[in-house]
Amino acid sequence: MHDPIELDASNNADDWDCFAATLQSTMGRDIPACMLVDISREDFPVVYASDEMCRLVGRERSDLLSCRWDFFAGESSDSEDFSEVEKALMGPERCSRCILSYRRDGSSFWNHIMAEPGMRYCLPFACFSFHDVSELFENASSSSSFWCEQAARVQLAQEEIIVKAMLTMQSLVAAASDDESIHVGSNSSVQMCFEELSAEGAAVEGEDPLEDMEFDTSRNKAFHDETSDEDSYVREVD
Repeated sequence: MHDPIELDASNNADDWDCFAATLQSTMGRDIPACMLVDISREDFPVVYASDEMCRLVGRERSDLLSCRWDFFAGESSDSEDFSEVEKALMGPERCSRCILSYRRDGSSFWNHIMAEPGMRYCLPFACFSFHDVSELFENASSSSSFWCEQAARVQLAQEEIIVKAMLTMQSLVAAASDDESIHVGSNSSVQMCFEELSAEGAAVEGEDPLEDMEFDTSRNKAFHDETSDEDSYVREVD
Protein backbone atom coordinates (compact mmCIF):
# COMPACT_ATOMS: atom_id res chain seq x y z
CA MET A 1 0.00 0.00 0.00
CA HIS A 2 1.41 3.37 -0.96
CA ASP A 3 1.16 6.71 0.77
CA PRO A 4 -1.44 8.96 -0.97
CA ILE A 5 0.14 12.13 0.41
CA GLU A 6 3.75 11.57 -0.57
CA LEU A 7 5.46 14.96 -1.02
CA ASP A 8 6.81 13.90 -4.41
CA ALA A 9 4.29 15.68 -6.63
CA SER A 10 4.97 13.44 -9.65
CA ASN A 11 3.82 10.40 -7.64
CA ASN A 12 1.01 12.18 -5.88
CA ALA A 13 -1.10 13.67 -8.69
CA ASP A 14 -2.65 10.44 -10.00
CA ASP A 15 -3.55 9.24 -6.52
CA TRP A 16 -6.07 12.06 -6.14
CA ASP A 17 -7.95 11.45 -9.38
CA CYS A 18 -10.50 9.33 -7.55
CA PHE A 19 -11.13 12.03 -4.96
CA ALA A 20 -11.59 14.70 -7.65
CA ALA A 21 -13.87 12.51 -9.77
CA THR A 22 -15.99 11.52 -6.78
CA LEU A 23 -16.29 15.11 -5.55
CA GLN A 24 -17.23 16.39 -9.00
CA SER A 25 -19.85 13.66 -9.31
CA THR A 26 -21.25 14.58 -5.89
CA MET A 27 -21.45 18.27 -6.74
CA GLY A 28 -22.81 17.69 -10.24
CA ARG A 29 -20.56 20.40 -11.65
CA ASP A 30 -16.94 21.45 -11.97
CA ILE A 31 -15.09 21.73 -8.67
CA PRO A 32 -14.64 25.37 -7.51
CA ALA A 33 -11.31 26.70 -6.27
CA CYS A 34 -10.34 24.46 -3.39
CA MET A 35 -7.39 22.54 -2.01
CA LEU A 36 -6.60 19.95 0.63
CA VAL A 37 -3.60 20.24 2.93
CA ASP A 38 -2.02 17.58 5.11
CA ILE A 39 -2.27 18.80 8.71
CA SER A 40 -0.24 15.85 10.02
CA ARG A 41 2.94 17.20 8.40
CA GLU A 42 5.06 20.22 9.08
CA ASP A 43 4.04 23.35 7.15
CA PHE A 44 0.72 21.70 6.13
CA PRO A 45 1.71 20.91 2.50
CA VAL A 46 -0.84 20.99 -0.32
CA VAL A 47 -1.85 17.47 -1.40
CA TYR A 48 -4.71 18.33 -3.77
CA ALA A 49 -5.68 21.42 -5.76
CA SER A 50 -8.65 21.74 -8.10
CA ASP A 51 -8.32 23.02 -11.66
CA GLU A 52 -10.11 26.22 -10.69
CA MET A 53 -7.71 26.75 -7.80
CA CYS A 54 -4.78 26.47 -10.20
CA ARG A 55 -6.37 29.02 -12.52
CA LEU A 56 -7.15 31.42 -9.68
CA VAL A 57 -3.60 31.52 -8.34
CA GLY A 58 -1.95 31.24 -11.76
CA ARG A 59 0.02 28.08 -11.01
CA GLU A 60 0.34 24.59 -12.41
CA ARG A 61 -0.84 21.79 -10.16
CA SER A 62 2.67 20.36 -10.09
CA ASP A 63 3.86 23.69 -8.65
CA LEU A 64 1.27 23.61 -5.88
CA LEU A 65 1.64 20.04 -4.66
CA SER A 66 3.91 19.92 -1.60
CA CYS A 67 3.90 23.73 -1.28
CA ARG A 68 3.22 25.25 2.13
CA TRP A 69 -0.47 25.97 2.63
CA ASP A 70 0.22 29.73 2.68
CA PHE A 71 1.93 29.88 -0.73
CA PHE A 72 -0.41 32.72 -1.74
CA ALA A 73 0.96 35.13 0.89
CA GLY A 74 2.77 38.28 -0.23
CA GLU A 75 4.46 41.39 1.08
CA SER A 76 1.19 43.20 1.86
CA SER A 77 -0.71 40.21 3.23
CA ASP A 78 -1.81 40.39 6.87
CA SER A 79 0.47 38.01 8.79
CA GLU A 80 -1.92 38.02 11.75
CA ASP A 81 -4.69 36.57 9.59
CA PHE A 82 -2.39 33.82 8.36
CA SER A 83 -1.42 32.98 11.94
CA GLU A 84 -5.06 32.73 12.97
CA VAL A 85 -5.91 30.47 10.03
CA GLU A 86 -2.93 28.19 10.69
CA LYS A 87 -3.90 27.89 14.34
CA ALA A 88 -7.48 27.02 13.37
CA LEU A 89 -6.34 24.18 11.10
CA MET A 90 -5.48 22.07 14.15
CA GLY A 91 -8.72 22.87 15.97
CA PRO A 92 -12.37 21.85 15.64
CA GLU A 93 -13.84 25.05 14.22
CA ARG A 94 -14.19 26.42 10.71
CA CYS A 95 -12.28 29.62 9.99
CA SER A 96 -12.56 32.25 7.27
CA ARG A 97 -10.68 35.40 6.42
CA CYS A 98 -10.49 37.92 3.59
CA ILE A 99 -6.78 38.12 2.76
CA LEU A 100 -4.83 40.04 0.14
CA SER A 101 -3.38 37.16 -1.89
CA TYR A 102 -0.86 36.89 -4.69
CA ARG A 103 -0.74 34.96 -7.93
CA ARG A 104 2.43 33.49 -9.37
CA ASP A 105 2.87 36.53 -11.68
CA GLY A 106 2.84 38.89 -8.68
CA SER A 107 -0.64 40.30 -9.24
CA SER A 108 -2.85 40.48 -6.17
CA PHE A 109 -6.52 40.01 -5.37
CA TRP A 110 -8.77 39.99 -2.32
CA ASN A 111 -9.26 36.36 -1.51
CA HIS A 112 -11.95 35.08 0.81
CA ILE A 113 -10.61 31.82 2.19
CA MET A 114 -12.67 29.37 4.18
CA ALA A 115 -10.92 26.49 5.94
CA GLU A 116 -12.56 23.34 7.26
CA PRO A 117 -10.29 21.46 9.72
CA GLY A 118 -10.20 17.67 9.66
CA MET A 119 -10.64 17.12 13.40
CA ARG A 120 -14.40 16.62 13.36
CA TYR A 121 -14.05 14.22 10.41
CA CYS A 122 -11.17 12.31 12.04
CA LEU A 123 -9.03 13.01 8.97
CA PRO A 124 -5.44 14.33 8.74
CA PHE A 125 -6.53 16.87 6.13
CA ALA A 126 -8.06 20.34 6.06
CA CYS A 127 -9.94 21.77 3.10
CA PHE A 128 -9.63 25.33 1.82
CA SER A 129 -12.04 27.16 -0.44
CA PHE A 130 -10.78 30.28 -2.26
CA HIS A 131 -12.91 32.97 -3.90
CA ASP A 132 -11.81 36.19 -5.57
CA VAL A 133 -13.92 38.84 -3.83
CA SER A 134 -12.04 41.92 -5.03
CA GLU A 135 -15.19 43.52 -6.43
CA LEU A 136 -17.19 42.73 -3.31
CA PHE A 137 -14.41 44.00 -1.07
CA GLU A 138 -14.31 47.31 -2.95
CA ASN A 139 -18.05 47.69 -2.36
CA ALA A 140 -18.03 46.46 1.25
CA SER A 141 -19.01 49.86 2.60
CA SER A 142 -22.01 50.07 0.27
CA SER A 143 -25.42 49.76 1.88
CA SER A 144 -26.80 48.16 -1.27
CA SER A 145 -28.59 44.88 -0.60
CA PHE A 146 -27.15 43.58 -3.89
CA TRP A 147 -23.64 43.31 -2.46
CA CYS A 148 -24.90 41.72 0.74
CA GLU A 149 -26.79 39.13 -1.30
CA GLN A 150 -23.74 38.46 -3.47
CA ALA A 151 -21.57 38.00 -0.41
CA ALA A 152 -24.07 35.58 1.14
CA ARG A 153 -24.12 33.51 -2.07
CA VAL A 154 -20.35 33.30 -2.09
CA GLN A 155 -20.25 32.12 1.49
CA LEU A 156 -22.91 29.47 0.93
CA ALA A 157 -21.03 28.19 -2.11
CA GLN A 158 -17.81 27.97 -0.12
CA GLU A 159 -19.52 26.15 2.73
CA GLU A 160 -20.85 23.64 0.23
CA ILE A 161 -17.49 22.79 -1.29
CA ILE A 162 -15.51 22.41 1.93
CA VAL A 163 -18.12 20.22 3.60
CA LYS A 164 -18.67 18.05 0.53
CA ALA A 165 -14.92 17.71 0.01
CA MET A 166 -14.38 16.50 3.56
CA LEU A 167 -17.35 14.14 3.48
CA THR A 168 -16.11 12.76 0.14
CA MET A 169 -12.70 12.09 1.63
CA GLN A 170 -14.32 10.50 4.66
CA SER A 171 -16.40 8.19 2.48
CA LEU A 172 -13.32 7.10 0.53
CA VAL A 173 -11.51 6.30 3.75
CA ALA A 174 -14.50 4.31 5.03
CA ALA A 175 -14.80 2.40 1.76
CA ALA A 176 -11.09 1.57 1.81
CA SER A 177 -11.32 0.33 5.39
CA ASP A 178 -14.07 -2.07 4.29
CA ASP A 179 -11.83 -3.25 1.44
CA GLU A 180 -14.36 -2.09 -1.14
CA SER A 181 -13.59 -1.02 -4.68
CA ILE A 182 -14.49 2.59 -5.38
CA HIS A 183 -15.95 3.07 -8.83
CA VAL A 184 -16.21 6.49 -10.41
CA GLY A 185 -18.16 6.96 -13.62
CA SER A 186 -17.16 4.43 -16.25
CA ASN A 187 -13.67 3.90 -14.86
CA SER A 188 -13.85 0.83 -12.64
CA SER A 189 -10.13 0.80 -11.92
CA VAL A 190 -9.94 4.12 -10.08
CA GLN A 191 -9.43 3.52 -6.37
CA MET A 192 -7.74 5.44 -3.57
CA CYS A 193 -5.74 3.58 -0.95
CA PHE A 194 -6.63 5.13 2.41
CA GLU A 195 -6.82 2.08 4.68
CA GLU A 196 -4.19 3.58 6.98
CA LEU A 197 -6.38 6.66 7.55
CA SER A 198 -9.51 4.80 8.60
CA ALA A 199 -8.53 3.64 12.08
CA GLU A 200 -9.63 6.86 13.76
CA GLY A 201 -13.28 6.29 12.90
CA ALA A 202 -15.96 8.49 11.40
CA ALA A 203 -17.01 12.10 11.98
CA VAL A 204 -19.26 13.10 14.83
CA GLU A 205 -22.75 11.91 14.00
CA GLY A 206 -25.84 14.00 14.37
CA GLU A 207 -24.13 17.34 13.83
CA ASP A 208 -24.82 19.68 10.95
CA PRO A 209 -21.49 21.24 9.86
CA LEU A 210 -23.39 24.19 8.37
CA GLU A 211 -25.47 24.92 11.45
CA ASP A 212 -25.39 28.51 12.74
CA MET A 213 -23.16 29.75 9.90
CA GLU A 214 -23.93 33.26 8.68
CA PHE A 215 -22.16 35.98 6.76
CA ASP A 216 -20.03 38.48 8.63
CA THR A 217 -18.78 41.85 7.37
CA SER A 218 -17.13 43.07 10.57
CA ARG A 219 -13.73 44.78 10.91
CA ASN A 220 -14.32 46.42 7.52
CA LYS A 221 -13.18 43.21 5.86
CA ALA A 222 -15.76 41.56 3.67
CA PHE A 223 -16.45 37.97 4.72
CA HIS A 224 -14.43 38.09 7.98
CA ASP A 225 -15.89 35.36 10.21
CA GLU A 226 -15.24 34.81 13.88
CA THR A 227 -16.75 32.19 16.19
CA SER A 228 -18.55 33.40 19.28
CA ASP A 229 -18.63 31.65 22.64
CA GLU A 230 -21.90 30.08 21.58
CA ASP A 231 -20.26 28.62 18.44
CA SER A 232 -22.31 30.79 16.11
CA TYR A 233 -21.51 33.30 13.44
CA VAL A 234 -22.93 36.81 13.62
CA ARG A 235 -23.89 38.86 10.62
CA GLU A 236 -22.96 42.50 10.94
CA VAL A 237 -23.58 45.10 8.26
CA ASP A 238 -21.58 48.33 8.61
